[in-house]
Amino acid sequence: MQTWAADNKLKMNNAKTKEIVFMACWIQAQSPPCQDIEHVSSLRVLGVIINDKLTAADHVTTLLTSCWSLFYALRVLQTHGIPAQSLHDVFHATVIAKILYQHGRECVQSLIARASTRF
Repeated sequence: MQTWAADNKLKMNNAKTKEIVFMACWIQAQSPPCQDIEHVSSLRVLGVIINDKLTAADHVTTLLTSCWSLFYALRVLQTHGIPAQSLHDVFHATVIAKILYQHGRECVQSLIARASTRF
């Protein structure tokens, strides 16, 4: 890796570099790890979690955990008497914005409709 970077006039920062190997689940062969580079099974790229099996499980779990935390905060606001319109605005500014940023409007229309009726 270092040789390739040097040949292409690039400087690699090993402290910030991560190695992830994408393999099919039926292949058990492991490639030798790069020296001084951390091997990871998942990483975040532009807000999306990518794992070594190319499944969305880690990303969906993280997104749901984050949204449930926001739902709890909205329930607390609701119990403190925040007006319904304000709750609706906060819901759209937090939960909907988080989902739309990572998945686009077409994927989440039914989720938005169902969740919006709760607040």
